[in-house]
Amino acid sequence: WMMRKALGALRTILGWEIIAGCQAISLGIPHLDHLGKLGEGTQLAFEFVREHIDRMDGDRYLYADIEAMRPLIVDHSLGQMIFSFVQPLREPHD
Repeated sequence: WMMRKALGALRTILGWEIIAGCQAISLGIPHLDHLGKLGEGTQLAFEFVREHIDRMDGDRYLYADIEAMRPLIVDHSLGQMIFSFVQPLREPHD
């Protein structure tokens, strides 16, 4: 029981970290001019999250955001999307 509770808490923390990171990207990129380009993998992950969770442009309750983020972590869809990008990079090149 305690392990399941701890795992749930870790998923929530991970979800908040991802949401906060996407918000930081949303707010920061416009101010970086030519330096504001994300790496390909980061851009894919950012767009994937933004398909499910909108940028925060004003005050709002964030409960819905974390509830939208949780399934992306639990069902591994976010992780699988990232892995599908990273895996070809890890394969040996001739």
